[in-house]
Amino acid sequence: MLSAAKAEAKAAREGSKRPVLRPGEIFNPVTGEIVTGCVTIGGLAVSLGVTTDCLTDEMERLGMVDRVLDYREVPMICEPAFRKPRYFHTPAPTKNATEQGLALSIKAKRDYRTYTILLITPQGQDAIRTAFRKPVEPPKRTIRNKEVIARLHNAGRSPAQIVSLTAIPKRTVFRYLRAIRQAA
Repeated sequence: MLSAAKAEAKAAREGSKRPVLRPGEIFNPVTGEIVTGCVTIGGLAVSLGVTTDCLTDEMERLGMVDRVLDYREVPMICEPAFRKPRYFHTPAPTKNATEQGLALSIKAKRDYRTYTILLITPQGQDAIRTAFRKPVEPPKRTIRNKEVIARLHNAGRSPAQIVSLTAIPKRTVFRYLRAIRQAA
């Protein structure tokens, strides 16, 4: 409580526009709003039941993120003292997504390393969930092999012609024709 009061006093003295944040709050510097309830790409992917790559593809399609070429230095196998870059694509929020309050990027430090974390706001989560929701279509009626064989047989086709036209196995065609003859 004392550190929060000190931070408020310092912000007031320096005329800082950035407010003092409580745990769980994130400040969006573009819009100037405080956001709560953000999740990472991994957390949202688990809740949707998809992979992070699939979620990143969908977010890129929606215009929320761009893939940025990034690198990390890793030790060489033959000489661990020397390091070489390993390249990979990292999702970064687009300017429009940040301005609309859909996604944010923050920097975090852990183990003397700085990480860039992409956070998705509740509005962004809603947009992604609606994009993943599939429209309900009536199931298409599939024509079964038996109906196709019966229709072609009634049109005067021979079993060999039915096999060559439909690519249905010969054994299946003869079995269905036998069943059709017995039913008649």
